[in-house]
Amino acid sequence: MARFATTTTILAFLGALLLSFGATPGHAQSTFSVNSLAPIDDASIGDGDCRTPMNTCTLRAAIQEANATTGTKDVIEFAVPSSGTATIPEDIELEITAPVIIDGMSSPAYDGSAPAIILDGSAVSGSSEDALTLTNAEDSEIRGLAIVNYPGTGIAVRSSDGVAVHDCFIGIEPDGTAAGNSDHGIEAYSDVTIGSTSAGNVISANGDTGLYLVGMTALVSDNVIGLDEDGTFSRPNGRHGVSVSGSDAEVTLQSNTISGNAEDGVRLEGGQHVLTSNVIGLSADQSAARANERGVVLNSGNNQIGGNDLLFANVIAGNTGDGVAIGSSSTSADNNVVQYNYIGTTSGGDPFGQNIGLRVANGSGNSVDGNVIGANAGGLSIDDDAESTEVTRNLIGVTPNGDDVGNRKDGVIVSSQAGSAAAGTKIGLATPGTGNVIANTGGDGIRLEGDFTTVQNNQIGLNGSAGAGNDGNGIVLDGAFNATIGVAGFGNEIALNGENGIEIVAGGDVIIQGNYIGTNAQNGGLGNDGDGIRIDAKAGLEVRDVVIGYPESATISSDPDPLEGGLGNRIRYNTSDAVRITSSGTVAYATVRGNLMSDNGGLGMDLGTDGRNASDPNDADTGPNKLINAPEIQGMIGPIFDTATREFSFPYLVDCATAKCNYDLTVDFYLADSDPSGEGRVYVGTQTYAATDAGTTVQASFTAASWTSPTLDDHLVAIATDGGGSSSEFTITPIRLPVELADFGARANGETVLLTWRTLSETGNHLFQVEHRGPDQAGFSVMGTVDGAGTTADPVDYRFETSELSAGMHRFRLRQVDVDGDETLSDEVTAQIALAQNIVFGAPSPNPARGQVTFTIGMQDPGPVRVVMYDLLGRQVATLYDGTPTAGQEKAITRSIPPVPSGRYFLRLEGASVRTVQPLTVVR
Repeated sequence: MARFATTTTILAFLGALLLSFGATPGHAQSTFSVNSLAPIDDASIGDGDCRTPMNTCTLRAAIQEANATTGTKDVIEFAVPSSGTATIPEDIELEITAPVIIDGMSSPAYDGSAPAIILDGSAVSGSSEDALTLTNAEDSEIRGLAIVNYPGTGIAVRSSDGVAVHDCFIGIEPDGTAAGNSDHGIEAYSDVTIGSTSAGNVISANGDTGLYLVGMTALVSDNVIGLDEDGTFSRPNGRHGVSVSGSDAEVTLQSNTISGNAEDGVRLEGGQHVLTSNVIGLSADQSAARANERGVVLNSGNNQIGGNDLLFANVIAGNTGDGVAIGSSSTSADNNVVQYNYIGTTSGGDPFGQNIGLRVANGSGNSVDGNVIGANAGGLSIDDDAESTEVTRNLIGVTPNGDDVGNRKDGVIVSSQAGSAAAGTKIGLATPGTGNVIANTGGDGIRLEGDFTTVQNNQIGLNGSAGAGNDGNGIVLDGAFNATIGVAGFGNEIALNGENGIEIVAGGDVIIQGNYIGTNAQNGGLGNDGDGIRIDAKAGLEVRDVVIGYPESATISSDPDPLEGGLGNRIRYNTSDAVRITSSGTVAYATVRGNLMSDNGGLGMDLGTDGRNASDPNDADTGPNKLINAPEIQGMIGPIFDTATREFSFPYLVDCATAKCNYDLTVDFYLADSDPSGEGRVYVGTQTYAATDAGTTVQASFTAASWTSPTLDDHLVAIATDGGGSSSEFTITPIRLPVELADFGARANGETVLLTWRTLSETGNHLFQVEHRGPDQAGFSVMGTVDGAGTTADPVDYRFETSELSAGMHRFRLRQVDVDGDETLSDEVTAQIALAQNIVFGAPSPNPARGQVTFTIGMQDPGPVRVVMYDLLGRQVATLYDGTPTAGQEKAITRSIPPVPSGRYFLRLEGASVRTVQPLTVVR
């Protein structure tokens, strides 16, 4: 707004405009000086002299003379008033039909804060007359006027491309008093520029829409629409703040405050548009809610709401209805991008919520990316008529600094009835860095009620390593069909939620794979306060065809651990059961295979609510998953496990009649976490139990999976799945294994780690490979070897020492190799190498730098930090890093250098109690 500019800035700006809008070569430009406020016609229109019969120059007469000239862009200046404000009591619509500059800022009384010239239409006798209409008046400029009390629109632009309006008050007096025009503030049907940096307009208190644009190209910048001149108190336009329609319209809205309007802040009905750096629903300083009914409404496609990062974010908060609404029940809006906005909070993270933060009601191919969505009644809603919506990189319920701005109900709710997998909603993608954080909600993290939704690569109840649990369930499926929760290598972390990790109450054809439930990729104890997964069909409803881990027909041929890209789920540390299947309705064909379960408060697998079910003869009972009897591992005939061949051999049976179970049965065997719980911690092998075996004892014989390393403390349990996909509970009495590796540990001392292990006996042991995975490594590599003792019945102690390790968490495991080539992997052990100092901020490299720069950060204590680039005047240039590095670990970060001139800059590491600087030289 001009009121914030200095006089020197305004004069320089006016000088530049006068040069750029100078007369066409070969024609003389006229300047008319208005010295009378009377609404009087020119005495002799076209003589080049602005002169009324009263020997004065009025605004009406000056416009008439300017209209009569051709080939020039005349200038209308004001010699009045000398101080205060002056009102022109116009009684007709003033029509501009030739290029002209009407410069209210030329008034001697103009002080740079508000117009001194008021064009007042109170005396107009008609019912729809506009204040100023421009027709065939290309490149005209209206500046420094207050236009109030007209029965029509303040300024109407028709067939006049290139018109610019700035530093005007449209609908309010210079003192902020509401004096709206009865129709729109400004309406335009030709290309226009409305406002500019430090030269915006105030467009408020008008009877209809503040800014009404139809079928044209426009730049709308730095205006206040719907508030007073300071952007503080509401002066609502009677309908929308900004309305755009017409299929060929292209509008850029940037750095405006659009708040306090009776209906929508911004309503886009046609064309394609860009909105960046606007405040919509709050006061200009973001200190108070000044609600529109809805913030931004998109009833057209291919719009971009927000920029490429949060530096260009719109703040959309404090509105009565939804913050952003895409489409409606009757209108499809396709291929919109809502990216990097604050929706429900200020740019500083203060909560000013609204109804639903962002609603995708109808449309295909819309993208919701990189937004902060918090403090709303609900975070994100994807409704029935939405298809192919992608939701990526959003912080839902948390700020970039980690502050809690939880939405009061659900974080994300999907009721989209997509007709195919290709048209389904994707919450997170199967590519690195595309997941969302969904945290701190008063309800469920994600609620799925529609079809073909994929949820992958998200943190639900976590924010990095910090707890941010949702009050309800992590994910609820209520009527959802063909849902996919996690995929190989891109599962979700679902932890610390107030109820269950995942709950299914109605629906079917659900796949749950590769997730961390109650834990994370670092195996932290982050249990949900209920079951890891609960299937509990509502009364009268059904849940069917659910796969948790591997399908019934799949072969588990590689490590099912999600950290290794497997389809199994890690389900750990939850308060109750790992998986509970119960029902007031019907549950059928829930398959549970290949998962890693341990340290839960209840059972690994619980059918019903009565704890472990005893096997009944011929399995006659009924219930969830038909209450299939669990396998029974019988008393041993010979050794159960041969350490030399890694072969398991033992008798077992499944007591289930062929009339009940769909044979053949697939029986999966696991190393259990403990004797009492019988949870399947590590999958070791599978056997087929044929129909001809039904109810009889058979001999299991299989080689232990190559990624396993049974120990003396392990127990063996099993779970059976019939041919229809219904899984049993785990074996009632876990069987303990006779194994040989008794102890394996790691101890750090400075940059050195000492590994020690003991075997109780060995058969054909050739050597141990010591495998290592450092803090920044994706997988294990061989660090060294230690010769084995061959065959011995006596205990043997081993040690291996390694040094010069970097700071952070180091993982070690042993790969034991027999003389015949068979291999066995041990469990992992870890050692933490501490940082040499509490804070590490390495010098940027290269330096000087051109395109990219790399720097190293490390924090001994956990906490969010930023690396900010400043110029030598201390002005912030860009944020190169904003996150929470892993405590006690050095991290190398590479970032692109922003497009800044060559010169010296400095990078500053900023945290709660951290301030340290490194210099950087940029060359171009």
